[in-house]
Amino acid sequence: MLHVFGRVGYRIDTAILPMIAYAGFVHIETGDGAFTEDGGITAVSGASANNQITYSMLGVRSALAPTDLYGMAFTPRFDVAWIIPFIALCRGSF
Repeated sequence: MLHVFGRVGYRIDTAILPMIAYAGFVHIETGDGAFTEDGGITAVSGASANNQITYSMLGVRSALAPTDLYGMAFTPRFDVAWIIPFIALCRGSF
């Protein structure tokens, strides 16, 4: 299994709250081998499979000031992103 990712962001300070605009990418590859069980009619078997996907992200994140919630520190955080899988672009289907 392989999982590679990267992200770059830029802080934007506004009068209401600070925000971070970001762009990133992720690439994931997985694979497994074939298997066969012994056990009569209840035996299970499976073929080998390899899967991979690469996608990118464009988004913005922010957080409100920490507050006290029943004696615990509570910080609301928000993250909104548009995720674009490259396999959809290669196949021409959005």
